[in-house]
Amino acid sequence: MNARIAKVLGLVLALALVLSGCNLIEVDADMQADEDIAKLDKLFSKVVATYDGGEVTADEVMGEFSSAYNQTYYMYQYYFGQTMTADDVHGLMEDAINEHVRSEIAAAHFDETMELTEEELNEVERLAQEEYDEINDSVLSSAEGDSDKAKAANARVLLKQNGMTYDSLYDYQLRTAKVEKLEQSLRDAVTEVSDEELQAAYEAQVSENEDSYTDGSSFESDMTGESAIVCWMPEGYRTVKHILLMPEDELKTAYTDAVSALEDAQSDLDDLQAELDALNDDDATEEQRSAEEIEADIAAAEETVAAAQSTVEAAERACLNNVKDKTTEIYARLEAGEDFADLIAEYGEDPGMQNEPTASRGYYVSAASVNWEVNFRDAAMSLENVGDYTLEPVVSGSGVHIIRYESDVTAGPVALDEVRDALYEQTLTEKQEANVTDTIDAWVEAANPVVDVEAFEAAYTGEE
Repeated sequence: MNARIAKVLGLVLALALVLSGCNLIEVDADMQADEDIAKLDKLFSKVVATYDGGEVTADEVMGEFSSAYNQTYYMYQYYFGQTMTADDVHGLMEDAINEHVRSEIAAAHFDETMELTEEELNEVERLAQEEYDEINDSVLSSAEGDSDKAKAANARVLLKQNGMTYDSLYDYQLRTAKVEKLEQSLRDAVTEVSDEELQAAYEAQVSENEDSYTDGSSFESDMTGESAIVCWMPEGYRTVKHILLMPEDELKTAYTDAVSALEDAQSDLDDLQAELDALNDDDATEEQRSAEEIEADIAAAEETVAAAQSTVEAAERACLNNVKDKTTEIYARLEAGEDFADLIAEYGEDPGMQNEPTASRGYYVSAASVNWEVNFRDAAMSLENVGDYTLEPVVSGSGVHIIRYESDVTAGPVALDEVRDALYEQTLTEKQEANVTDTIDAWVEAANPVVDVEAFEAAYTGEE
């Protein structure tokens, strides 16, 4: 397999099968394109899957594979800086064939009891035409040829190579519409969750949360999101809200740069201290520097840390001074008894304090939190009583904060009644999706599909 498929490890639209149409002369352009497409028709007629009641050819799968290939190719390049291996391509082929077989079998079941409306059929046609026009324009703009006629002829060949003809796109949209309507009917068949199912879902969610919320990071992320249903709370948390004020951008940047420089300087000092400590280890080697040399570097590093700390403090003062008029007003109004929430709405510049769920919940913070900047976290945890707020504004890379201690968080399982509605909807959705998957899986299994990836490879690489 690897030797045969190695030559296709490039952009799909740059493929060159065993065809002669890449540099057509104008007079023969259409004729040569017709000949090349006829060759492709023969190659792509290979049967790549069979099942009880039907068979699938390479031609039918080519467009779905090409789309998956291009998407995966760019993902590998963009995110990983890598190209796909032959095994990766083989896996994409197998997945494309299996998915096509599955959709054909599902569409056949759809045809037994359901049908698309005229409006739905019109939408299928519209989507197919829209997709074809977009792809055709893209391919035409990059096709080779000395004239528009030659480019158009080459574009026809390229579209055929990649399974992107109008007919193939229409068939795909038609099948997709049928399967989606069928899947929705299977969802609609499931309308309720029993008390026993809800209880089981609750217990599973409690267990899952307890297992995953070990370092706090996942918990804090879930509590700032809209969709997560949290059924277990870790120890040591409280909720806080804050009024965030934004200093001028250059002052914020100067502060974050200063903090970064301080962290780097402190890291260097820590490394030197570790090097000094290692002199007393049994594994000490002759290559290690002397204590005197290391101590001299430590002294210099301590001076760098002290200078960096001074820079941070100066940058912090600049941020505070920049918003001092606002903080003075806010503290005066708080002392006069005005509501903290009203002041958030009037002054606050954190979208999280305006948008749910954090507008109502606040932020979840503990002494061990890693999702919050240290200054924010430590200030939030220094407040002694619910209702207390920081008497001095706090600077972080996000801006200047006035933080209020909102509530204590009770550790352990959350009562089912508190999450019942959301958990019911989630469980119902999961049950509906399971009905879709299980039903179609059973149909596919009963149809006894047999997939021949090697036949698809042969068609794709131009082998007779």
